[in-house]
Amino acid sequence: MQAEPGWIYQTGPIAGLMAGLYDGFAVCPDVLKRGSSVGVGTFDHLDGEMIVLDDTVYAARQSGAVEAIKDCSTPFATVASFSDKATKKPWKNLDLSQLEAATNELIPSLNIPVMIKVQGTFEGVTLRVAPRQERPYKKLVDAIKQQPIFVRDRVSGTMVGFRMPAYLSGINVAGYHFHFISDDRKFAGHVFRLKVVNAEATIEPALGLSLGIPRDSAFSSSILAPASESEVGKVERAN
Repeated sequence: MQAEPGWIYQTGPIAGLMAGLYDGFAVCPDVLKRGSSVGVGTFDHLDGEMIVLDDTVYAARQSGAVEAIKDCSTPFATVASFSDKATKKPWKNLDLSQLEAATNELIPSLNIPVMIKVQGTFEGVTLRVAPRQERPYKKLVDAIKQQPIFVRDRVSGTMVGFRMPAYLSGINVAGYHFHFISDDRKFAGHVFRLKVVNAEATIEPALGLSLGIPRDSAFSSSILAPASESEVGKVERAN
């Protein structure tokens, strides 16, 4: 199925990833068909951070390397393609919490999922990269205890991500979830901190959310429930 602009598509629920289900069941070319403007996620074996930007899948690895890849699979990814109804807004001198507040003011309701791209110059950028896991898999909150952290004082690049309503907890990350990649494609990962110096934001409230359901035995035999707010906070935010 081809991408439908304005819709968000994701492979598997976040509850599965939180529980340690890291086997990739969706291949990247198929994921790109469902959304190619922006995307976040991870890879088989939790092997790094996925950034989807302008029809390309990038992988940020725990070594610090960043690569554009085609042959990959994922247990969890969220992607979207903007429509011609997306709003563009110039932003200056906003930290991450201010950026989130500014986005909230631009959307019609906090009950609607939102896709976001912010392209420009940033400072104080702190990123993490999930480390590759081997079976038997640990839960995500334990797997990331040894995650590497990468920092740049100032960098030009693009931040992509989504804001999901609280009622989608268990399906996706409630609130904001951002990944970043530099223009030189050498610095990328999950965003912990940053400040916008000068950038253009592209924002679009989604028309809907489509969820792909895994069919592997690990998923089928697991009893999944939404993770606690405390566990999600440990995974999504810096300590």
